[in-house]
Order: sequence, then structure tokens, then C-alpha cells
Amino acid sequence: MTTSPRTLPVLLAPVHHELLGSYLHRLADANHLTIRGLSREIGPGRYHRRDSDDLTGWTPRAVSRLAALTGTSTSTLLHALPVLRITALTGQPTAPGPPLAPWHAHACMLCAARRGVHGLAIIRVFPHQRICHRHGRWHGGGTQRPLRARLPETLHANVRHRKLVRRHGVVAVTERFLQAQELTQQWLTGDGPADLKHRWQHRLDLLGQDPYGDPHRPSPARIELVTYPETVTMTGLALVRPGQPPEEHLTAAPGGKLPSSLRRPQEFLSHPVNTQVRELDPGHDH
Repeated sequence: MTTSPRTLPVLLAPVHHELLGSYLHRLADANHLTIRGLSREIGPGRYHRRDSDDLTGWTPRAVSRLAALTGTSTSTLLHALPVLRITALTGQPTAPGPPLAPWHAHACMLCAARRGVHGLAIIRVFPHQRICHRHGRWHGGGTQRPLRARLPETLHANVRHRKLVRRHGVVAVTERFLQAQELTQQWLTGDGPADLKHRWQHRLDLLGQDPYGDPHRPSPARIELVTYPETVTMTGLALVRPGQPPEEHLTAAPGGKLPSSLRRPQEFLSHPVNTQVRELDPGHDH
């Protein structure tokens, strides 16, 4: 291994919040290298899964070599690839940053093409980031779908979801969202409120048949998408402080209104708060 590696013939910038394995695979594919061959040039010398952020074998020297190979700076890599921002790889203490999203999704293909990104880019996302607001597309799992024509209420819900994150913080909102989502998914697949189940079935019909799925059992991604407006409404209501009027979350929810019997989510979101976000270790896969 040379002290200063030569720059790769084809240079690719990482996508913001991209998984390390995703970026390495895109580099290897573009330069007609095996992933092990590229890894040997960097330092770890082992196989990396495309959907992995595994740092086994990585050192500050490996990060520097990756920067040299890609013709970029270490700071650029640390900004785009959040898993690299740990003390062991930067060589110095780092100030606490925002929580690292434990969920993976394919980057919006239109956003990626707009930035000249080639190949499949897998990124870390929180639930409110599974819809691309710029292009009105779902990219949280399964087929990436344009939503403006078929399910515009999901885009309105995403605007409200992002506002909640700005107001209450990503950890608090995500915890409540996961609790609400668990309930809406149970309601769709089980004995839920009849008017909601009818509404969700109508949205599934609008999405059309899933060519790779069971026609009698929607995939988790499709369930999340069709129940999303009501899940966001429940999330907002669960975050209402005592004495604060909840009307804002009910009147600003086109397509996501709840039956009056379900407008007190504190009563059915009272189980222990999900700690998946708080306890996330950025040095491990999730």
C-alpha cells in the first residue's frame, strides 16, 4: 500500500447522509473495481455490504486515504458520511451532534440525478425524510412513487410532520410518530375503526397493484404510506401540551382527520416511549 494513493479515474461525491457501504460500492462500480480491491486500497481490506455502516478495520488513516482516492477532503467525507464522525476516526473529541437516523432508504432518484449521482445511493433517514418534498415522491421503501396526483394528502401531512420536527425536535417527534405508526398499522391490518380502514383501502386502490407483493397483504412500506396522514395527525396531538388547544392539528390535516373518538391520543399512546433514537450508537448498524 503506497503512502499516498493515486486518485481514482472516476470521482463520485458522497450523497448527504449516505451509508459508508453504499458510497464504497458506487465508487467500486464506477471504477470497475471489486469492493474488496477498493477496500484494500483504503486500508480495511475486507468486504463491505452496500447497506452497511460497519466500521470494522477503519482508522483515521483509512479516512485520509479514502479522501485522497476520491480527490476530496476529510471534512467533506465527515460531513456527508455521518458514521465517520466518531472520535476513533477523527482522532480528536467531537462535539455532540444531532442524532443519527437508524433507518435506511434509497435516496430520491430525481434528487440524485439532479446532483449527477450515479448508482444506487442508500441514505440514513428519519420518518419525516421518507418523502422528498422537492419532487413530491415517496422513497421510504419499495417503489419510489410520485404522490401529487394520487395521494396529495401525504404531501400536506409531510409539511406538518417537518414543522413538528422543527418545533419539538427530531427525537421527541420520532418517538411519538413510531408509537402512532404502530397503532395505525395495527388498525389497518386488524380490527381498526371502520371509516379509517375504508379510507386506507381507498388509498391502496389508488396506488395500484404491487407487482412484487401479495395482493391480499400490503407491504409494510405501502401500509406506512397510506396511513401516513393519520399517523402524523396523531403524532401532533400526542405532542400537545396540557392547556394547549389541539385544533391546529385537526383543522390543518386535509385527508388525515381522525374520528372524534380518537382525538385524545395521550390515552392510547401511553405505553413506554420508544428509545430507539436516544440509544442509537453511530458505530453500529441498525
